Amino acid sequence: MNMAVRCQTGQGVPKDEVECLRWTRLSAEGGDSDGQVTLGRCYEVGQYVEKDEQEALRWYRRAAAQNDQPHAAKLLADLEARLRAKEE
Repeated sequence: MNMAVRCQTGQGVPKDEVECLRWTRLSAEGGDSDGQVTLGRCYEVGQYVEKDEQEALRWYRRAAAQNDQPHAAKLLADLEARLRAKEE
């Protein structure tokens, strides 16, 4: 996940949104809960990717299942609640 942050901030490497997303995705797919939360947030708000709340849910669920990211469960619950409210 560190390389994704460096690409996002330009810390020691040029700022590069494509590389930021690539490193974040690699981190998330590799099981890193920080990467999963970050990728979920990208999908939730449409940062670096097209907004996709269902994909955001998928990544938040994966992160929350690891139980080492307390805020992942909150992000998941908040998004689920917003989506339920939209349906009503």
